[in-house]
Amino acid sequence: MASNETAAVYIKYIILLAAAIIVLFLFLKYMGPIVTTTAPTTTTVKTTTTINLPAVRSESEILKLRGMCNNLTDPGQKANCLYSIADRLNDPSVCNEITSTLLKDKCLMKYGLLDPTKNCLNLSGGEKNNCITNAAVISKKSGICSSIEDNFAKDVCYWRYASATGDISVCDKIGVERIRSGCSQVMKGG
Repeated sequence: MASNETAAVYIKYIILLAAAIIVLFLFLKYMGPIVTTTAPTTTTVKTTTTINLPAVRSESEILKLRGMCNNLTDPGQKANCLYSIADRLNDPSVCNEITSTLLKDKCLMKYGLLDPTKNCLNLSGGEKNNCITNAAVISKKSGICSSIEDNFAKDVCYWRYASATGDISVCDKIGVERIRSGCSQVMKGG
């Protein structure tokens, strides 16, 4: 009897692991790559190119950094570089120099200079869903996720919100039961 219970527990964990892998795969498929910061002075771009930003001490150094970013030929690198400067200097004016719509909107939302969902509505598909998800996380308003039409993308939005804010109650808004229970278990640390 004990071995049947143990087997049932293992099967349950295998199913949860499989569900988590599926969620991760679909998340990456629908939501696209995410810009990540690997160190306070290094930003990793989706092309795995690293931009090292030196410590900024004066106005002339800030202008030099902006010039360095503007001289980058890859639009993704340039956008990430400018976003890093805006973030590092806590200067929303740099956001307006970013040409990538998603990153520019994310930057402006961070400083409360953009309605979190207004500009997302002009996008479509995965870009729109990613924009709305970022808006929900940045503005700390989980209700924004409800404006996503695709049910899976909406569930991913709630999961990312719960992960970013630590609000486990948001997991209850997830429609697919396996994803919902996976969210709750991850949030509980199990």
